[in-house]
Amino acid sequence: MIKRLTAKDYLEQSTIALLSENTIDQITVKDICAHCNYSTRTFYKYYRDKYEIISTCFFSRFEEFFSLYQGQISLHSFMLYTANLVCDNQAFFRHVFKYQGQNNIRISLVEPILA
Repeated sequence: MIKRLTAKDYLEQSTIALLSENTIDQITVKDICAHCNYSTRTFYKYYRDKYEIISTCFFSRFEEFFSLYQGQISLHSFMLYTANLVCDNQAFFRHVFKYQGQNNIRISLVEPILA
């Protein structure tokens, strides 16, 4: 079955593409919208700000993988997938992890572990 892309899909693809070339501080909501020819109104229909869409893009990469295996996955498979995902999207992950400002990924990853 062929899945038709939604506005959210296009916005997320644009975010990943822009983050592959720029840092988070260099990207605006207007840039994301212009990249995929959607209005900022459409963007705000789905996301509060650029930080929410970046977080969604980050976590959705892993959710896609887990949904394929529905919880039946070995540690080895997970590590291999993660390594390949990071290698295939190096610039995106580098910019996401370097960013230490508002709503950074490190906070959402580390705080639950420490708690």
